[in-house]
Amino acid sequence: RCERRGIVCSFNLREISLDLIGCTTQGVNTSPFVGIAAMGGTVVVSGGTGGASVFTYDEDSGVLSDRATIRNRSLGDIGYPDVTLVTPEIAAFSADVEQGFGVVVSSINTDSKSLTRDRVFLTEDSVEFNFIILPANFPLTSSMYFQEGSGKNYLYVANGGITVQDPQTNGRPRVVDVAPIGFKALTVDVNSERAVAVFGGVITRSRRTSSVYIVLDISDPLDPELVNTEVVSRRSRGGRITGVASAGQSILYVTENSASIGHASLQTIDKSDKIVSFA
Repeated sequence: RCERRGIVCSFNLREISLDLIGCTTQGVNTSPFVGIAAMGGTVVVSGGTGGASVFTYDEDSGVLSDRATIRNRSLGDIGYPDVTLVTPEIAAFSADVEQGFGVVVSSINTDSKSLTRDRVFLTEDSVEFNFIILPANFPLTSSMYFQEGSGKNYLYVANGGITVQDPQTNGRPRVVDVAPIGFKALTVDVNSERAVAVFGGVITRSRRTSSVYIVLDISDPLDPELVNTEVVSRRSRGGRITGVASAGQSILYVTENSASIGHASLQTIDKSDKIVSFA
């Protein structure tokens, strides 16, 4: 990544390493904050204030297209610090919009090389520009829940507060008000297989701020339930949590100024008493 533009690279993910496959030859805007998402042969770079870009990749080899299909395209907003793919043809951009912060859902058409603004959802913002970490960590992130059997998809958003919505229909997002008092959600990842959403953030109690993650049972997508709160570190001894990921029985998290990856094992959510245990 250079000061205002960057290239995109793909890697093979090994158990303990990343093996470079290759990089694009064309740079795209990446400033001041940028996120990236890939799904089904489509790669979207959010582009910050410089507009979004779209590349393609081969799903078997992971080889990226040399040049962007859509390059540095703005949808008329102030900027896009992050992006999540709903489908390979639909992107949900974290966005600084005229009314505040929100999610801009856009259709991708690589044939006509166009991005079409479909709808905007305002988020439950309680952090504004606090907790930002350049160049790729802005406290407005989202993650998709692909609900097995129903054919419905839900987008969970962290922006201090927590919201959920169907990104492909109009309407206001539902505010999820189950987090512990004092918790501010800064990052999120959904484990669709286990029907849980993991939100990383900070919690302040008695003037002491800690870096934590919480686990929500989202088997009822629009009415989640809190099942666990785990303290990662006291802010006085380390930076805030910057990312979470969950798959299978695992939760992974990283924190600012740390070179290691934290791990917890998601065991079982007992539907009768909503308790989750960790090893």
